Amino acid sequence: MVRASLSNLATSSEDRIMTDVVIIGGGIAGMSACAQLAPYVKVVLLEAEPDLCYHSSGRSAATYIEDYGN
Repeated sequence: MVRASLSNLATSSEDRIMTDVVIIGGGIAGMSACAQLAPYVKVVLLEAEPDLCYHSSGRSAATYIEDYGN
């Protein structure tokens, strides 16, 4: 994995990354899309947070919470 910040992004044409697909967001959906496409095309995944899946949590619709909601 290559990490880059806005301050060190390529500025000359010789340093640009050539890609077929750009995925914005390294959450569960972005990571899944990247994993599915990677065997077939060149994929770049852009994420603003310092870690992938940063805002993912253990909450799930499959979790029963008796006093949650109506």
